[in-house]
Amino acid sequence: MESEHKLTLEQGLAGPPVVQNILWMLLDSTPEYEAKTLPVVREAIEQKQWKEAEAGIAITAAGLLETEAVHILSVAQKLDAAVR
Repeated sequence: MESEHKLTLEQGLAGPPVVQNILWMLLDSTPEYEAKTLPVVREAIEQKQWKEAEAGIAITAAGLLETEAVHILSVAQKLDAAVR
């Protein structure tokens, strides 16, 4: 659950108010609930907004790689301490 919160941007993502984070966005505009992966980047590429795509890549990399890596390391250290 903590990982999910860390992958959600405080300012939200562009588009409809749906369940969304850096890795995926659930669209409720269809009866099947379509999911889009890497929505910040994907939406910009689909709309050929290249500067926004570049910014989205930076946001995704920072959120996904840096924030989540720190979180995983923290959880691993807690688990290691609990085992000892």
